[in-house]
Amino acid sequence: MVKEVNSLETAIEKAEAPSIDISGAGVELADTEVYETGLDFAGGLVHVYNVTGNVGGLFRLESQAVDTSAISADASITATQGTPASVNVYFDVDQYKIENLSGGTITVKSFFLA
Repeated sequence: MVKEVNSLETAIEKAEAPSIDISGAGVELADTEVYETGLDFAGGLVHVYNVTGNVGGLFRLESQAVDTSAISADASITATQGTPASVNVYFDVDQYKIENLSGGTITVKSFFLA
């Protein structure tokens, strides 16, 4: 049996999952700059999108770490801090961070789902 939903708002309320869009319209990062997200949850997913390079990556978050085997990612987006010629998402000390080592200024968007 299919339950009918009376409004789009009700449908969204029923399907809503906790998530945090941390960078809104995007964050501009100079080469070597690190974006501190302030987020520290233990598990979920993160999607990082390099708007400037038009590439993205989807990673699993496990035990306050980014799983280095990406679910799907362009080679220029990694889960390892310090990887040259790339955008890196990783957990450091107390929060997730996004590091730009692409060689130039970029705009990056990120979406965390816990």
